[in-house]
Amino acid sequence: MNLDLYTQYFFFGVIDLMQGISLYLLWRREKQPYLLLWGLGFGLSAAGFLLVNLRHTPLAPLPVIVGSATLVTLGLALLHAGQCAVLRQQELHGHMRDALRWSWPFTLTAIEPLALWLARSDADRVVQVHSALLGLVAAFGLIALARNRYQTKQINKFGRSRRDPVIFWSLLIVLMVTQVVLAQNFTELFLVFEQLIYGVLALQVLGMVAAHVGLFAAFMNMHTAALNAELRARSTALEKSMEQLRWISETDALTDLPNRRKFNETLSTEWARATRRGQPLALLMIDIDHFKTYNDHYGHPQGDRCLERVARVLRAAVQRPGDLAARYGGEEFAVILPETDSTGAEQLARKIVGAVQAQRIPHAATSVPGDIITVSIGVAAYNPLRAGQISGTTSYKGSGTVQMEQLIKRADAALYKAKRQGRNRAVVAIEELATV
Repeated sequence: MNLDLYTQYFFFGVIDLMQGISLYLLWRREKQPYLLLWGLGFGLSAAGFLLVNLRHTPLAPLPVIVGSATLVTLGLALLHAGQCAVLRQQELHGHMRDALRWSWPFTLTAIEPLALWLARSDADRVVQVHSALLGLVAAFGLIALARNRYQTKQINKFGRSRRDPVIFWSLLIVLMVTQVVLAQNFTELFLVFEQLIYGVLALQVLGMVAAHVGLFAAFMNMHTAALNAELRARSTALEKSMEQLRWISETDALTDLPNRRKFNETLSTEWARATRRGQPLALLMIDIDHFKTYNDHYGHPQGDRCLERVARVLRAAVQRPGDLAARYGGEEFAVILPETDSTGAEQLARKIVGAVQAQRIPHAATSVPGDIITVSIGVAAYNPLRAGQISGTTSYKGSGTVQMEQLIKRADAALYKAKRQGRNRAVVAIEELATV
């Protein structure tokens, strides 16, 4: 076969060289290992195509052909390795051995010089060997897209961009198979189908350009999909981190109950909702009886365990989605009860008092009968309808913040009243707070 296709290889080489430089510059900016593999792949392919133009130098034609063919195959093998790297999303950390795990195309590249040397006596056979090896490398590129170990949720992030290389690997395989067939009996076929052969050769040239440019475009699409997937993953991770930070900022580290900050935010929200809808709102202020003497007698580690057990009781007692049990500070807790009047709040408070008693937490230093941990609870309620809010009457005026503080003070006053009456009980504020 006449090797005048070398002139056409010059244009292939220029195309691949520009694509390789583009990928290299992109790698310099983004430092993605697969971009470097693709850049090297197109660069070596360009070197292989351009090398054949040295055939007029003192170099022997056969060494030039072998070197050119090997460089083109090695370039294609690197394209395959880069594709595998982006599919696996494995950090290469600059170690090429990690990329060489996909070694089959590189094995073909290693044996190609020997195969071409053995076929040196027949130019058509040289073309066949080179074309067959390129076709095999392209086949490995297809296999990499379809192998079971790549069929993971990580691959789904590439979407349709993962299908793009299939088209151009397949086109390259078709071109190489055609090359092998034509090289088998090129002279005889040319004499019989001269015009047809010229047409096929022209289509091959266009096909090679389309395959190389198409692979470049497909790889860039995969790169864009990978970046988008990484961006989504980082965004999800950031959202989770922000949610975790929010949870930490609103949660008491010891009891896992909402902290004072979350209590204030929730009370403000529920107050506004109760005022807007004309619904009652109740508040429980809870204090562990003689907790200072408990800490002095049993020690702070045991005191922490006591707080945790009381917190579990509150968490179990507060069942409705809108209710909130929080650690108010020290040994004091608070419960916000939306859509609950003083009667319903008192019932829940008495239930909490009994549940804490049922824990039978020993407290030898208490003055409460039974020598166990108990709690005192103050109950206060806000009921806009009771004050005739809808009709416009009022029994208390002031800003929302002042009103909420008044509710807390009333519940706190009821709590201290419970303590004065002997502790281990719930006391309800005499009147429900009302406002316009």
